[in-house]
Amino acid sequence: MKHAAAADKIPDDIVVEILFRVSTDSADLFRCAATCKRWCALIADKSLLGRRWPDKACHRFALLGFFVQQRRSKHEDAELGVDRAGIYSQQPPFFVPVNPPKKTPLGARRRFLTSFVTGVPAGLLHGATPLTARCGLLLLRLACGSHTHSVHLALCDPLTGTCDVLPPLECPVTSISCAILTASDYCSSDGQQRRSTPGYSTFFTVLTIVDNYTGVVCQGMTRWLCMKSSKYYTFNVGIEGGNISVTELSIPAADQLSSIDYGCPTLGVAIDGTLNLFHLRRNAADLLQLDIWMPRGDDNVGEIETLWLRVGTFNLNAALTRDGLIRVWSGEKSGTLFVFYASSWRVHRLDIQTGQVEEVTGFFREDAMPMEIDWPAFFISRLGVHIC
Repeated sequence: MKHAAAADKIPDDIVVEILFRVSTDSADLFRCAATCKRWCALIADKSLLGRRWPDKACHRFALLGFFVQQRRSKHEDAELGVDRAGIYSQQPPFFVPVNPPKKTPLGARRRFLTSFVTGVPAGLLHGATPLTARCGLLLLRLACGSHTHSVHLALCDPLTGTCDVLPPLECPVTSISCAILTASDYCSSDGQQRRSTPGYSTFFTVLTIVDNYTGVVCQGMTRWLCMKSSKYYTFNVGIEGGNISVTELSIPAADQLSSIDYGCPTLGVAIDGTLNLFHLRRNAADLLQLDIWMPRGDDNVGEIETLWLRVGTFNLNAALTRDGLIRVWSGEKSGTLFVFYASSWRVHRLDIQTGQVEEVTGFFREDAMPMEIDWPAFFISRLGVHIC
């Protein structure tokens, strides 16, 4: 009893310093939070979490792994009596950890998505295709309705085990691009807390357009890259949906984007929250080269045109092929960039901080969707408190 009383007299700032030193191991920090209400409140405070995982800083272990949907074999097509009309497997997507056997909230082994979520009707996620992922949330296009007259979507949170089915979109489209907004996006925008709609497990917003380009959330806007008459534009939608604009990407004449042979340029968000553009082209050695572009100065969405400059070049040392496009994915939290090749099982992994490029082989194709975690938001949700 004397020891407990003495511990209660330790000032909060001293306890916070002790907890901060423990926070190098996330599991240990969770155990400390479960010790008592006082420690839980101190750990859930944004000041401690902000020190442990600073905003606009690289967190390499934010990347947990990939959710992958397999492609069907010709043998499976024959058994189903189809002729490549639907190329995806009839199984649910599965998770592939990126750094096994390191402990992560999603584990260190391959598992089907259905092993993470509960209360899902049998067969709902079979044949589902990952569309996008952000802040630990995974958006899927369900097999039902695909390529007919409607689009059916579901948003899964593998970390909490929830799955929310969205109202169907009545539109016969094969390609759709989506972006996920979370409560923290709205908090940073207006400082007001958002609560989930009745019937849904958490607060989220999904914006969709009929397009092949990937949408990104950056500086209070959702942005899609568009092309018309050999010019590139960003289509910008405000978080509340009312502020819509189009901005032309002005590229210096000497550095014009080359012809699109290996996949379209891709928008991404850098660790510091700035907008990036990734472009693949042929270098002097006839190998694949990745260029990174950024807007000069402030990226003011209200402007009709913004000047973009090339700020980085990386040689991937990959021979070029013409039998498939290439997809680029960049991590907002981990500082990791992946280049997926449609014609092979090869993947290049690029550490943007160090410039190191390595080839990853053997476990996924271009249908893989990387999954990052927002550690502060994850801690707050697990500790039963709100972000704002």
